[in-house]
Amino acid sequence: MAFGPKVFEPSSIQCVILCTCDEGSPVWNLVRQAPMEYDGVAREVRQSPERTGATYRWMENEMNNGSTNRGQPRSIGQSILALFAGFVAGVVLSVGTDLGLHAVGLWPSLGQPMSGPLLLFATLYRTIYGIISAYIVARLAPFRPMEHALIGGAIGTVVSIIGAAVTWNRGLGPHWYPVALIFVALPSAWVGGRLRLAQLKRQTAA
Repeated sequence: MAFGPKVFEPSSIQCVILCTCDEGSPVWNLVRQAPMEYDGVAREVRQSPERTGATYRWMENEMNNGSTNRGQPRSIGQSILALFAGFVAGVVLSVGTDLGLHAVGLWPSLGQPMSGPLLLFATLYRTIYGIISAYIVARLAPFRPMEHALIGGAIGTVVSIIGAAVTWNRGLGPHWYPVALIFVALPSAWVGGRLRLAQLKRQTAA
């Protein structure tokens, strides 16, 4: 089957990348220079087979990482905002749930020891809130959502260590509870980051 002259006629994914990346960036150049062949008989635009796999693997990686090369100062500010938003969300959800359970009488009075089953329940909902917080960080991150989520998890780990040190000898409950919060911080962050990556992959495939 004969082909006419090569022309550049981007797909929907390529259009998105060309619009979001700065002109002249490595990703922009890669997408713009991808060879396309126009089938004059079937009137179909298709990418050359030898470049399809490598090009789309690179494109998928860049979309998942969110790398848009928009300038370091702006990216740093967006990163700080994403981390702050995730941290605030986690604190508000956790403290709000604690206060609500105290208010309805399911939790003992503030400052009183808590039983193991209650602390197990608290560990469960704090883990869920950690996942939500990490997803928020990854969702707002200007690039590399997983790395941002894990940084948020590292911050949560440090905060949990400080909390464990402050409350260790105050007799508020079993010692396994603050230790558990330390160990679930990073796994929760990883799950939240993975949720965002899965969402980006679905959007790219659509």
